[in-house]
Amino acid sequence: MLSLGDIITIEFENENQEDIIAKSKVSSIGENVLRVHYPVDVETGRTVIIPTNTIVTIHFVNKQQGLYKFTSVIQGREVHNYIPILNVYLPEEDQMTKIQRRQFFRVNTTIPVTVRLYGSDSMFKTYTANISAGGAALIIEETQKHKPEEDLNLSISLPNEGHDETVIDVHAQVKRTYLDRRTNKQIMTVEFIRMNEHDKQTLVQYCIKCQLIERRKLKSE
Repeated sequence: MLSLGDIITIEFENENQEDIIAKSKVSSIGENVLRVHYPVDVETGRTVIIPTNTIVTIHFVNKQQGLYKFTSVIQGREVHNYIPILNVYLPEEDQMTKIQRRQFFRVNTTIPVTVRLYGSDSMFKTYTANISAGGAALIIEETQKHKPEEDLNLSISLPNEGHDETVIDVHAQVKRTYLDRRTNKQIMTVEFIRMNEHDKQTLVQYCIKCQLIERRKLKSE
């Protein structure tokens, strides 16, 4: 289910009981062991050292665009083929959980999106009201409505640390349009039909990071 070079997201609690989200890449796969490059904190961009015996949650996207997660433990560190490696326990596939579309973590966030009608040069720019790994709610004008099941190409600009951004391209399909009476704005919901594996993993990391920030806010209140 996992392959060499796959990007994974590692979620764990550090010694200060802070929730940390890091990303890494699969270096090699052995019998019940997943060897990954030293992970990088998605918030700070710095390499993180995860102590042996730390319980972690691993998220990944497989070749069929399915989102999975499993609970694991850090087994130690080594140098494998001259590369510093983190060894993670790899359970059997039946111990991995597939995250259904309805369970995708949806976060309320405003990020820029360029919308193009599939197969057309027609386009407009807008913002999300919320987003998940499986779809988004877009803020639109009355003149920007599209019919249910219409195909769209979206270019979504995900913010990074500093002033950089990562643009991911998504083939989406319109689900419905409605008036949000709370904000008095027109909302068009779309389902993500297709994106490449790297972009989907980037989006998953972004959504998890937003959830993490929200959890920290709740803890501090």
